[in-house]
Amino acid sequence: MAMPAHVRPWQFQVNQAIDVSTDVSANPAANDRALMIGLVGSMLGRGAWVDKDNVASASAGNWAVTSSCDGAGGATFGNNDGINYWDVAGVLTASKLVWANPASNHSWIVLQQTGIAAKLEVLIDLRVGGSSTSANIVISDAGFGLANGGVNGNATTAPTAVAGSFQALISVTTWGGGGVLGSVWHAMKSTDGKAFRFFVMRSGFCAGYYSFEIPDPVVTGWTNPWIAHAIATNAATEQLTVTRLTGANTYSRTPGGTIFASSWCQPGSQTDTNLLEPTGGAIPNEVDGSNTQHPPAIYSATVNARNVNGQLVDCYWGNNPGLTYLTQSGQSMPAGGPLQWARFGVLWTPFPASNNPRVQL
Repeated sequence: MAMPAHVRPWQFQVNQAIDVSTDVSANPAANDRALMIGLVGSMLGRGAWVDKDNVASASAGNWAVTSSCDGAGGATFGNNDGINYWDVAGVLTASKLVWANPASNHSWIVLQQTGIAAKLEVLIDLRVGGSSTSANIVISDAGFGLANGGVNGNATTAPTAVAGSFQALISVTTWGGGGVLGSVWHAMKSTDGKAFRFFVMRSGFCAGYYSFEIPDPVVTGWTNPWIAHAIATNAATEQLTVTRLTGANTYSRTPGGTIFASSWCQPGSQTDTNLLEPTGGAIPNEVDGSNTQHPPAIYSATVNARNVNGQLVDCYWGNNPGLTYLTQSGQSMPAGGPLQWARFGVLWTPFPASNNPRVQL
């Protein structure tokens, strides 16, 4: 079955395996530190990247650090100074990632993507009870810290954003780390900075998914549109199900300043076994014989933002008729072909050519 061409120019880091089994007994958080470095590093565009043809490509469309803290106490933090305190000689370093209670010294970082909105920022706060499988992750399109109308952070407390501009995506709960469990991650970003996606795979399941991007098209009047989505577990459990994606856990903000929740919707049935696109249906369209791919639409039930407001770019609904996605997440189409897409859960997303998605260690 033919798939459409990619709309946006994408770059990829895929099949990145984290196996810290030799370190588990001494440091059960090693996997989580490595996975968090993978998430933050890919947002910053660190490491080697390839384009859609699997050709090495200079990293573009990257996020930037605006504020950070390395959890060491003292003055090892900064607000809107552009310093990355998680770095050692320009390298993200595990010892700089410290999880602890809110009133204790711990690490946090703020990353900005002006390709999505002028001051769109994500705060990653490693502040929950000392457990590396939990975190607080917050999105704001007005920026964090005093310079942006919020409150500055320090060694024990992360910065905040001005009221009405922020939303917790991962609210003091599991963010995708698995403790002693090994993980595989995949990152993809558009070179214009308009989209970033990150998938955490564990034991064949998509255990975590992050998405920060501009939908297109959108309804007239939704100026500076953006969406932010994050779902994750510390177990080996599929997160990219219809039930999870239709759970009003994608966030945006109206021009009037109201944060509103959205769900992902699709044509036809919303049951997992009856997904229509692109390969989930038992039969093609009976009128013209085609298999038509449909992108997820962003639907809100929040007052002043109700109805469909836009749709995702380079993302399509689809199950796999040969595999039950709850037992195996990950498939490419065409397998190893020149125009590549990969399926995670019930979604198809761009993937570099000649690659098949790795789903477990």
